[in-house]
Amino acid sequence: MPQTARRWRTPALVLAPWLLIVAIWYAIAYSGLINPALLPKPHEVVARFSELARDRLPLDIWMSTQRVFIGVTLGIVLAEVSDRRVEVRVFHRGHRDQEVILQRAHRRAPGGLGCVS
Repeated sequence: MPQTARRWRTPALVLAPWLLIVAIWYAIAYSGLINPALLPKPHEVVARFSELARDRLPLDIWMSTQRVFIGVTLGIVLAEVSDRRVEVRVFHRGHRDQEVILQRAHRRAPGGLGCVS
């Protein structure tokens, strides 16, 4: 295979499925099978995206990123706080349960705990 053919083979294989998708998109959009409000033409989508990218998209991305970081941070902090409270409660409750179990066992055993009859 010549060198130039090899050089263009990989990009062609990468682009071919995308070109096929866009061709099918155009065919469906121009056929009128689907309402244009639901499926605009690809060039209309590109025009609207470039308009948004110039005007608001950077700000929208920044605001969404802030919300994600704030949400994750609050989630981590609340999980740590609630985890520590659960640990303390389980420890204290577990400790009381052990005392109750030991007291019951002491009452049942004829010679106290550790006594083998």
